[in-house]
Amino acid sequence: MARPYKYGPGLCSGCGVELTVENSCSSVVKQGHGCCNLCNRIRKSAAYRNSNKTKDYNSRWIKVNPEKYKSYYKNWRDGLSPQENSERLRKLMSYYRKVTYGVSQEEFDAKLIVQSGRCEICNQPMLNACQDHNHISGKARDLLCDKCNKMLGQANDNTEILMSAVRYLQKHAGSSLT
Repeated sequence: MARPYKYGPGLCSGCGVELTVENSCSSVVKQGHGCCNLCNRIRKSAAYRNSNKTKDYNSRWIKVNPEKYKSYYKNWRDGLSPQENSERLRKLMSYYRKVTYGVSQEEFDAKLIVQSGRCEICNQPMLNACQDHNHISGKARDLLCDKCNKMLGQANDNTEILMSAVRYLQKHAGSSLT
């Protein structure tokens, strides 16, 4: 039976980019399905990191070699150009949004344009747009700024708590802090 394609033949099943010899191994390109190198690394590293044996070994090694660990991590992080790091983070967030909320990068970008780059709650420009979602159903809602997203999260999306906070602020609107 043929393997179903997530994004279509010749496209990465993780992020949807076109599979080429530059971004994936030649056998993946010939077969017409699979993952690009970045998504392959993400999946492998996630499986590797999540095994208990690996976690135990890494924890012990870091405790024994804290300076080597700091040096290794700093060299890896500093070795990326700002463009490479920005692109890496963009792809990771795109993949995370797709897997967690079912929102593709194109849908996210379209929402950002519809909202004119402004938070749906405070109407301030968003430096870091967050995909808000219903914690019960998992359904994606609008884009919020980091502060408003955290505010809803701290209130557990409970409208009673948020209305109580509004009443509190209205009650103390004229009071001074002295």
